[in-house]
Amino acid sequence: LLVLLLAVPIAVGTGLVELFNLYEAPAGWHDEGEASENSTLEFKLFLKQSNLDWLSAEFDRVADPDSPSYGKHWSVNDINNKIAPKIEFVENTEKWLQSAGLSKSEFNHKNIDNFVVSTTVAKAKKLFIGLSFHSYHHPNSTKKVVAGQGNIAIPGKLGIELVTGLAFFPTPNVKSVRKRQSLLKGIDNGAVGPHSIRGLYDIDPSWFPATSKQAVVEFMDSGAYMPYYLTGGKGYKSFFDLANIPSSPTPTIVGPFKPDEGELEASLDIEYLQAIANGAPTVYWTEEKWMLDFANTFFNDQKGIDVVSISFSWSEANQCTQPSGSPNPTCKELGINS
Repeated sequence: LLVLLLAVPIAVGTGLVELFNLYEAPAGWHDEGEASENSTLEFKLFLKQSNLDWLSAEFDRVADPDSPSYGKHWSVNDINNKIAPKIEFVENTEKWLQSAGLSKSEFNHKNIDNFVVSTTVAKAKKLFIGLSFHSYHHPNSTKKVVAGQGNIAIPGKLGIELVTGLAFFPTPNVKSVRKRQSLLKGIDNGAVGPHSIRGLYDIDPSWFPATSKQAVVEFMDSGAYMPYYLTGGKGYKSFFDLANIPSSPTPTIVGPFKPDEGELEASLDIEYLQAIANGAPTVYWTEEKWMLDFANTFFNDQKGIDVVSISFSWSEANQCTQPSGSPNPTCKELGINS
């Protein structure tokens, strides 16, 4: 599991900035050599936003109970209007893409601060000077990955601060080694269940209005919960029956949905979300890539969701170490180690 980001603009010549790429694929991914010029890849170009000092201060104001602005949240449109990149950054980036032969059907600027690009390796090479693209495969994955290697330099006038997706390796599919016991005879009396959590935190079920919508988010195109763990069937008793609580509406699915008996964490996420805010409409959202992609999508289309639960961890101690154990060159440039 690794998401590779190109970041940290550094001036390297007249009008150019250099963005660093990680050079190593995660363990288990095998390099098959140069990718075909016709291979396709998708990446995002994030432009420098405006008025970020204002945004930070306004966030503090609306979140401070002692502030007169407490709870007076800005709309997405109003925030976007405030933080929108300079128009010349947008225009220059569009011209740069077209100069490499990309048609307007190969990129979009639907979100105010970034471009989503889907194009061929041949055209990507014209954009990212000095970057080569290789094809990778993993024995536990059906997907082949095209990823960049090396350093790149792009025109500074574009105002691009971050590029994502040029070296993205999805989580390989690993055969499940764990399955939940059917528990048709009941539940362990010593287990921590919804009732014990409600009692511990003094949660009143009436706190959750019927109009509130909640969501649990998983990442990296990973396996999802098994529906019959939640609703019963195939020798399993319904979670709601086991917990002695009313059933909740069937979750709405967003993104890919790949039920996996071994994904007990995903099952716990959806079960306890629906148990604690029992009866509230629920969304089960799987993001194919990483948290930035989710945050960007969610900010621009919240689908009516009021509460998001993210149960995911990645040790900060591992952020600056590559799979081989060598330092991440971007962290080295920043002078950080975690």
